[in-house]
Amino acid sequence: MRRANGAGAAGSSRRRPSARTRTTGAQVAAIRQGMQALASAAGQQRQQEAAHQDRLQRELAAARAELAALLATVGDVDARLKRAHNGPAGALAGGGRALPGRSVTAISGDRAWLRTPRGSQVTVVAGERLKGVGAVRAVDGLRGVVTMSDGRVVR
Repeated sequence: MRRANGAGAAGSSRRRPSARTRTTGAQVAAIRQGMQALASAAGQQRQQEAAHQDRLQRELAAARAELAALLATVGDVDARLKRAHNGPAGALAGGGRALPGRSVTAISGDRAWLRTPRGSQVTVVAGERLKGVGAVRAVDGLRGVVTMSDGRVVR
């Protein structure tokens, strides 16, 4: 018996896929292959980025350690300068009030030549006493200053 629509018995024959179906199937396969290639490339990119980020983290840690070492060195130098400035010799002191009537005419090594209020010159070194003025604490040739024991300075 035949059906009215002209088809054979149900399930008795398989139809061949049409050209359109074959083309669509090939397109789906190509899309799947492309997606797999993209997923693989994305995985490789993630691995490369993770390795790059790890390297940057190591470099940042090394830079921070170097910065900490430099800050410690600066702190040490700063402490040394403060000790030299405020130390017993006070060689770097020179911010005190000026000793009126006196001026430095020359400094050589640890010796200074001072002009007195009367116009004469005297030479001094650290530890010497000046009549009516006090003891010399330091002679600073770099700054051209003689510091007295009471903190006054001769420039």
